[in-house]
Amino acid sequence: MHLYQRRPGPYAPTPDADFAQGKCYLVKQSALLFGSDRHDPVEWRVVVAWATLGSRTYVFPATTKRQADFFPIPRGKCFLKRPHADERDSFLCPRIEAVPHKALIELGMLDHPTRLAIANWKRAQEGRS
Repeated sequence: MHLYQRRPGPYAPTPDADFAQGKCYLVKQSALLFGSDRHDPVEWRVVVAWATLGSRTYVFPATTKRQADFFPIPRGKCFLKRPHADERDSFLCPRIEAVPHKALIELGMLDHPTRLAIANWKRAQEGRS
């Protein structure tokens, strides 16, 4: 990121936000900080929406690499619009990032118990900081 490129400020909940949406999206890796330091960059990354405020959507970036503080989403928990033969387990990074809503391509929706579990996990993460 160069000197004049600005990202939105940190995530701060507001009363008009729509939380724990649970929609799964694809977004260009270049729109995210998470994963930008990979040796072999990926072009697209799966993200899960947490909140939408105006033209920005706050998302949890996902990876297929297991990490202790990441939230696990087993394959099959997202109801995909178009089923994919290579569906894998995913793990959500606890750091929320803001991306323009128009940059997102909708993949599907997480089941309700998983959405609730993510909200509880996020609440627990906020309690630790």
